[in-house]
Amino acid sequence: MADCAVLHLVEGEEPEPLAPPEFHIDSDDRVEWLLGKLADLDARADRVKRNAEEILADIQRQQERLLARFGRELEDYCRQKLGPEPRSKTLKFLQGKVNWRTVKGGPRLVDHEAALAFLDEHDEYFERCVTVTPRVRASDYIALVEETGELLPGIEVVPDREAFYVNGQRLEMGQAEEEDSDVWRVVPGGVASAADGPDP
Repeated sequence: MADCAVLHLVEGEEPEPLAPPEFHIDSDDRVEWLLGKLADLDARADRVKRNAEEILADIQRQQERLLARFGRELEDYCRQKLGPEPRSKTLKFLQGKVNWRTVKGGPRLVDHEAALAFLDEHDEYFERCVTVTPRVRASDYIALVEETGELLPGIEVVPDREAFYVNGQRLEMGQAEEEDSDVWRVVPGGVASAADGPDP
């Protein structure tokens, strides 16, 4: 059987040929060769994905450790640097920026069990606000609060507040895994958006 090169793609280089021009799939052995090559590449792709996931997880752990150690100090220092009446709530440094944004307050669902108990007694709202699981659809239940003007069970009203961002990623306080204290953590999906308001 002809010895065939595996395709390697390197930026700026021409890819190696998959097989010599005279090589064709015209026998069981060559079918087995092709399927074997494809299986090997699938296995390599899986290994690369697993390695990438492990690398990304390690990077995230390092970020969390840095924020747990320095996040509070970072915000305290930057607030002090801005002064009591800053014209801007953004500080730019060579390696990035930090800023504060107003996070819109309003009703939010904090007790699903209480909300579900209320909806169990009000059939006219149940199908609208509860999924099959059942799970209260927070956005619809909050809309119901705004429509009725009542503070329904399971709801609390939070004021507007400022969220702290580092390089466009929102941080929040969370419980440290190894200590009985709060630490800064990156909010999953907490990337700055228009809903958070513009940079001051």
